[in-house]
Amino acid sequence: MLMGETEKAGPYILEAVPEIEKTGDSYYICRIYAMAGDYYRHSSEYNKALEFYNKSLIYAEGEDIIMVNLGLAESYRSLGDSKEMLKYYETAISEGEKQNAQGSLVNVYYSMGIYWFREGNLDEAEFCFKQGGEYAENTWGKDDIKVAESYRYLERVYSSRGDYHSAYSYCRQAMDIFQKKEDKHVYDRDIATLYNNLGFYNTEFKEYIASLEMLKKSYAIVKHKKGQSEDFSDFYNNVLLSNIKALYNESIGGEMQFEDWFDENFENESGQ
Repeated sequence: MLMGETEKAGPYILEAVPEIEKTGDSYYICRIYAMAGDYYRHSSEYNKALEFYNKSLIYAEGEDIIMVNLGLAESYRSLGDSKEMLKYYETAISEGEKQNAQGSLVNVYYSMGIYWFREGNLDEAEFCFKQGGEYAENTWGKDDIKVAESYRYLERVYSSRGDYHSAYSYCRQAMDIFQKKEDKHVYDRDIATLYNNLGFYNTEFKEYIASLEMLKKSYAIVKHKKGQSEDFSDFYNNVLLSNIKALYNESIGGEMQFEDWFDENFENESGQ
């Protein structure tokens, strides 16, 4: 499950359920039911997910109550039942505040913020992402990846408002955190996206040299992976290449053929 291989985890989880039930241990029963809920939710079997989350909730104590209510909220969100979804989000938040479990509330606020963002309620989304980021910083420190996650969400909010200067600032703050990590390669997809976004904003600011540098950095990461990973390939074809072409159109126009300009600036220099 931690590796994200939910389908492989599923059979082991379901096999464990009846054996753990036999032990009568409330803690482990709560956890295995919650894991089963996670498995079914990731498998898009939301009613089955609700069944197991509700079973887990019977045994849940402490921060597990927050976790299970978040699972219920996200399942109802996927089912399109916003009334029930909001009820469980609010319960998770109420429990978290009562327990002062700020770390457990980070994902609750981020999840709720994503809902409001998709609904177009940018003010509510901004509040959730800022609150989650504040709790993440209080819990793990200002340079934690979960804080960078808050900055990335806030970047999307301000970009949607057309406030590219604020969006750029949040993007830059997120990049600063990723760049401090010793295992930066683990975050290649995130870093490539941030460089791409910085390139986009600089194009909007008509800072074409800065934009070119950012897009080149993004391409240097993506170049060798787009043929091996569908995720990187989709990112390149649907996002990065579009921003590269936008920079070309804005800064070069018809002075040079796109293919020649691309080869000169990206293929010949991307590995430097």
